[in-house]
This record gives sequence, C-alpha cells and structure tokens, in this order.
Amino acid sequence: MSFIDKDNDKFLNTVRYFNAKHPDAVIVFKTGDAKDIVYEAFLRDADFLEKYLGLHRITSLNDVNWVAFPEDYLNTLVKKITRYFKFIIMEEVQDTEGFQLTINFI
Repeated sequence: MSFIDKDNDKFLNTVRYFNAKHPDAVIVFKTGDAKDIVYEAFLRDADFLEKYLGLHRITSLNDVNWVAFPEDYLNTLVKKITRYFKFIIMEEVQDTEGFQLTINFI
C-alpha cells in the first residue's frame, strides 16, 4: 500500500514538516513487502526527481504529485543525488505502540 493511500492530510503534513526541517535533502518513503519494495517521493521531492532524474510523476486523485521507483533503482538514485543533496529514507515500522516512522540519513 502506498503512503498516499493512508490518511492523506496527516501524511502530507508529515511530508511538509520534514521538507521544512531538511530543505537540503531529498526524502523518500520505503513501502511494500519484503518481495516487492518500492520507494515513493511526494510534493517537492517528486518534482525534483522528475525534473533532474527523469522519473515519471504520478498525480493522485487529490492532485498530490508523487513518483515511485523499485528497490533495484535505489543505489543508482542515491549515487546521483548525494553528490548534491542529503538523502533521507523514511520507513513505517510497527511496534507495540503502533506505527512510527524511522529515519535513515544517507
């Protein structure tokens, strides 16, 4: 399930918060199961990845721009981005208190 399929307003506020906190970083969200991992970027990060790396932008029903790419492309993407920007991977992890986002800086 895509992050965008969840509570959109709450999720997009989270994206905006981390974009404001890390203006020099490209932020992607890890989603999927162990067999089919996909990374997604939203809002300004989606626009950046489309413009500079040629990823195809998707527009959701509520006009939110995002891009998605398979795990196989992650290393190539990281090499290109980290020459100029920080790269942050966020992943939703379930623990005893519910779901939390983990943050990995590259």
